[in-house]
Amino acid sequence: MTEKADLQSVLDRAAAGGRITPEEALVLYRDAPLHALGAAADAVRRRTYAGTEHIATYIIERNINYTNVCVTACKFCAFYAAPKDTDKGWTRDLDDILRRCAETVELGGTQIMFQGGHHPDYGVEYYEKHFKAIKDAFPQLVIHSLGASEVEHMARISGVSVEEAITRIHEAGLDSFAGAGAELLPERPRKAIAPLKESGERWLEIMETAHTLGVESTSTMLMGTGETNAERIEHLRMIRDVQDRTGGFRAFIPYTYQPENNHLKGRTQAT
Repeated sequence: MTEKADLQSVLDRAAAGGRITPEEALVLYRDAPLHALGAAADAVRRRTYAGTEHIATYIIERNINYTNVCVTACKFCAFYAAPKDTDKGWTRDLDDILRRCAETVELGGTQIMFQGGHHPDYGVEYYEKHFKAIKDAFPQLVIHSLGASEVEHMARISGVSVEEAITRIHEAGLDSFAGAGAELLPERPRKAIAPLKESGERWLEIMETAHTLGVESTSTMLMGTGETNAERIEHLRMIRDVQDRTGGFRAFIPYTYQPENNHLKGRTQAT
């Protein structure tokens, strides 16, 4: 697998639609030439979107943070305030949120991402109320928001199943889930940076439930907090296994850890 010809054979197999093992993926991650890796990925893209492969699109989206109050206290987070920290904590009222939606529409925006902390008082009812108000006022806006972690939290606060929570907020106006809260799915790095969050397996279970209920999502990966290359590959494998069953992940977004103003500190190790 260390020879150039062996690397290319794995890339050729992947480009043709074949599967690669986690071990092969790790070698490609470490050793594959960038241009060869890009060519294989482009071959898959062209086959997947045959007929429209020459078209690239974008959207205008606005992130609306509704509160920074959060009980989860992830070590990498510079955003959250503990529930008792009344000096730092804040919550936007519905009028403020609707004003920001109006500004988005005026600027040509078509989508909002409703993001915030795991507020100890916000159950399913809070999100139902806000999504319905947004859709009533701006039916043209796509609400691509929240994720499995928020679903787990709101269901617990309201004392309902995750299936009921997903169904209710979808009926209230949620169009799709963001990949929020994935961070790193393997157990060791997840416990190191987000020990109060649900397990990676539980995150994927909730996303799979959403997919089966007709709510698609994206997926993410937080890179650079001290995870190994093998753990990055394991994160991808775990997502791929769910995608094989549901096809419900419509994008994968990797992003890098920012080391300022949080408890984890240190330098980003992402490359």
